[in-house]
Amino acid sequence: MLTALLLGALTAAGSPAGAQGASFARLAKVWGNEVTLTVRGSTVAQDAEAGTDLEPGDEVRTGESSGAEVLISSTGIVSVRENSVFRLEAPSAGATELRMDRGALLLRWRPSGQSSSLQVRTPNAVAAVRGTEFAVESEGGDAPTTVGVFEEGRVAASNDAGEVELGPGTETTCAAGAAPEAPRPLRVMLKYRATMRALRGRLAALQREYRRLPAEKQRELRRGRREQGR
Repeated sequence: MLTALLLGALTAAGSPAGAQGASFARLAKVWGNEVTLTVRGSTVAQDAEAGTDLEPGDEVRTGESSGAEVLISSTGIVSVRENSVFRLEAPSAGATELRMDRGALLLRWRPSGQSSSLQVRTPNAVAAVRGTEFAVESEGGDAPTTVGVFEEGRVAASNDAGEVELGPGTETTCAAGAAPEAPRPLRVMLKYRATMRALRGRLAALQREYRRLPAEKQRELRRGRREQGR
């Protein structure tokens, strides 16, 4: 049985390092009182701070009425909703990999220039995304995963039992051991439509407004968190 949701998105890769040495992924915004970051190599979760560069293996957790926005390269924005667990995985073969153990992610991509692959893993399905705005939701474990496409893009959602293709305004639910359900009009994901619309203007705004923490503070935070996890 396949135990991961895989979302492959064809988007513009852009440059991993921005004009000011920004990393490939950046924690651009946090809100609420329960957003933590556990850096790679540590088991200690500490309060997340906007302006922090993210590395493969870093994990962001959100609690009630809390969330975060992550910039991925120059092409995309990931909105991490409340009660979610989100982690960056090590890229391989030109693919960027994200993981969501539970909760919900909203993603908006702006293709430009060279295409690359984005993969998002959640508990129990596989999907291939071809330049789009979409959402993924799961309670984790063996709970079903729901994938929805909003006003643009196409998504192929699959697991070992079958595959369906989603177009704009449709969604599917993937349960362990069963083929993805036939595409239906947005229902479960309708609650995210307004938020997704708001994200359309957020990518450019966040890129303009982003203020990276000083390099020395970045190193101190990462070193301190790793040492506390030993």
